[in-house]
Amino acid sequence: MAKHHLFLNFPESTNESILQVDDASIYMTSPSPSGTCFTLEITPPGYTSPTVLTLTAPNFNLILNACQIGVQTQGCSDICPLIPDGIYHYRYSVSPNTLVFVEYNQLRITHLMNKFYKTLCWINAKPCYPENDRLVLIRELQLIESQIITAKHLCEDLFEYETSMEMYRFASKRLSDISFGCHTCH
Repeated sequence: MAKHHLFLNFPESTNESILQVDDASIYMTSPSPSGTCFTLEITPPGYTSPTVLTLTAPNFNLILNACQIGVQTQGCSDICPLIPDGIYHYRYSVSPNTLVFVEYNQLRITHLMNKFYKTLCWINAKPCYPENDRLVLIRELQLIESQIITAKHLCEDLFEYETSMEMYRFASKRLSDISFGCHTCH
């Protein structure tokens, strides 16, 4: 018996005001998935209940803002608030929704990676072998980047959520320590 193979992608972006979710599922052709109830539940970090989106068609590409995922409830037409980093829980289901579903936990790292990229610019890396002080900073940044990647892996692949967030916070602190000192790196 053919069945749906549900799969979601969460593309990384440097835009701190959007959250992107793409449906890369393979749907069985008979019976057709059209007319079914496609439901996407998103639970942002720090929230206990999800925002439920009812979708009209499969193979969607959603670009969501803070109001659409329930992080902000007022002033949604006036400003474009930032979406926080942290662990987001997703549940995507099709009819029958209690039986056909997939769940994901995604560690959003957009703010941290933007800070990382700014720090790279602050140290003013040049296309030559760096002086000793810059070499130390570059090596530290390489270590921080590997810690950020490890935090994502711990969350999304190994389901070690507390350890993932500890690694994220540790990398964030180390990056803040470097960034604070890099105002004089120009």
